[in-house]
Amino acid sequence: MKLLKNKKGFTLIEIIISIVLASVVGTISMKYVLDIISLNQAHAQKKDLVDEAKLGMEYLIRELRFAQNGTTVISCGTLGGACLVGSTYSAIFFDRGGLLQDTTNPRSVSYSLVSSSIVRTGAASENIVNNVSGFTINVVETNLFQFTIAQSKSTGETYSLQASVRPRGYL
Repeated sequence: MKLLKNKKGFTLIEIIISIVLASVVGTISMKYVLDIISLNQAHAQKKDLVDEAKLGMEYLIRELRFAQNGTTVISCGTLGGACLVGSTYSAIFFDRGGLLQDTTNPRSVSYSLVSSSIVRTGAASENIVNNVSGFTINVVETNLFQFTIAQSKSTGETYSLQASVRPRGYL
């Protein structure tokens, strides 16, 4: 009997209790880790949507800012349509600025909402922004345009970006 009293160690019950406690703590910790991963993915998707909309908005604003002046008319709604102050449209047409010698790129461009994308039409059509639920052009005052892009996520959340521009050639 003296030999058993001198041995130090854990009993089987103590080992089983420690395994059960470690499992409970691990399960609870795993839930928090999975929640953090899920939130990170949702934030990354939101950031991707907003970044795409910002890039598309910047592209549109920059191109309209340098629209050709002179005899060129900026059309709203339809090609040749007037841009009436206080009105809202879903398409805009104009001649972009640039070098007169640049014959490879057509000067006339348009931006409009097609399906769920904002499409830029020039030499070819290209999607500028996807997942768009709304695209409006408000004529705030003569030659001052306010653009709004609304995007929807698969979760139902909607994000809106808004920017205004006055074409330089029309000041």
